[in-house]
Amino acid sequence: MSAIQRANRPQNSLYASRRSNGVPSFSLETLEQRAMLAANAWLSSGNLYIVADSYGGSVEISTNWPDATSTSRYQSANNYAISAAAIGSASNTWGWSIGSPSLAVTGVSPNGNIHRNFDMSTIDQIFFFGSSDSDLVTNHTSVPSTMYGFGGDDVLVGGAARDRLYGGNDHDKLRGNGGDDDLQGGSGNDVIHGDSGNDVLSGDSGNDKLFAGSGRDYLHGGSNDDVLVSIDGDATDHLFGNSGNDSFWIDREVAWIFSATDKVRDASAFELSNNVHEVQRFENGDKSLDGDDLADPVDGRFYKDFSDRPLFADAGPSSLDMRQGAQADCWLISAMGSIAKADPNRIRQTVVDLGDGTYGVQLAGKFYRVDGDLPTDGPTTSNLVNAGFGQQNSIWLPIIEKAYTFKTVLTFAPPGTAAVYAMGGADTSLVYGDLGMSVDSLAATSASTTLFYLASQLRVGRAVTLYINTPAANCPCIGNHFYVVERVNFQGGRPVSVVLRNPWGRDGAGSDGLNDGLVTVSGNQLVASGAVVRSATV
Repeated sequence: MSAIQRANRPQNSLYASRRSNGVPSFSLETLEQRAMLAANAWLSSGNLYIVADSYGGSVEISTNWPDATSTSRYQSANNYAISAAAIGSASNTWGWSIGSPSLAVTGVSPNGNIHRNFDMSTIDQIFFFGSSDSDLVTNHTSVPSTMYGFGGDDVLVGGAARDRLYGGNDHDKLRGNGGDDDLQGGSGNDVIHGDSGNDVLSGDSGNDKLFAGSGRDYLHGGSNDDVLVSIDGDATDHLFGNSGNDSFWIDREVAWIFSATDKVRDASAFELSNNVHEVQRFENGDKSLDGDDLADPVDGRFYKDFSDRPLFADAGPSSLDMRQGAQADCWLISAMGSIAKADPNRIRQTVVDLGDGTYGVQLAGKFYRVDGDLPTDGPTTSNLVNAGFGQQNSIWLPIIEKAYTFKTVLTFAPPGTAAVYAMGGADTSLVYGDLGMSVDSLAATSASTTLFYLASQLRVGRAVTLYINTPAANCPCIGNHFYVVERVNFQGGRPVSVVLRNPWGRDGAGSDGLNDGLVTVSGNQLVASGAVVRSATV
């Protein structure tokens, strides 16, 4: 983050974010007003077994004990430690912490308390067996571990040695940390980080996100639509999307006349043409995806980290995500909204979550990297000043808008100039061109011709925007403003009007009372308002 004052990030929910030292971490719910639960643990032939009970809850993940009393009571200089402060919760999550210097298993529930210490020298491996609820487990030791999350939205984090993590059903988060790890998400939409070491990551079924980390890694997306990211500054990884429409963001390394890339082993012809992104460098940042605190535009605003918000809503990017803010960039917001309407995959191949609280954006054949710090209207608020949150608080449009500030300054300003939010005065054709799309235009000089043209462009799946110059007196529209063309209305087989979506996310002039951002304009009103159509291939 920049030196500009900013608000604190949220503290009472579980989300992936960046610590102050730049290392990705999981933030955890607080412990107040929660009941305790128990589990079972025993040692057999060098294997420590930990089995969750069926209650669910949540746990503090820490290498320390929850309070000073616990520390003085249970620590042992000769043992590793497994500490569990399990807390009942309506969210049905719970967990364990495996750390040093003592190895103790502690659990408390209405059915009774459990505490066990184990001699470090007798433990070769740790096995964890989760419940049907959401388990939260972290191994802070160098003892190899095997963890089974089973049902629920699990968070499983390995230690410094080789770990085998199996998420099971539902939507799981797995982290390998050190060692050569085997990480399998199972069913559900999983998020898997290999971190350091030579790892094997398998998403299995669901729309998964796989992040290789350093080392020579093998990524297998599994079925459905997956995102595989292997950017780490070397070109030694192997990626298999398997079935579905997968996205690949990979390294391209160049030395003198030689070049190499990570290997995408099974991409379809469509994926090779559209979904494989070879990143040689980011124009405004390095390729070490370790939660860098990247520079923000210098505009005197308060900045807050929103990397805990989803990049896309569950249904994917759409024109419903448009919320233009203080910037005069209807050209950018409308263009992106029209592309999302025509072909959401184009947006998915323009911006990607890099897994460390930063994002990659591809514009005009170049790559930009920005973090989740976005400008707000105060030090403690979450009200975005510029492009706003989309459906389900998605942030793909604010992230792209931020990337455009760096594209603009690096393209047009002298070297060393700081990026600023100054987005006015451009055209949707610029955005279409930046995404490699060819553009056609039509000035509205005939009502029927213009409406038929709009209908034909939508019918063949093009991204279509419409510019209003000076609105006619009876036109429910705004001057010097771009809209997304949503649909053309017909009566008796002939077009009579067009429905436009305002990038503000509300009607603006001429509201029909719904204030849903949609306004209906006749062909004659288009002609009288000096309308111009921009239509682009996707």
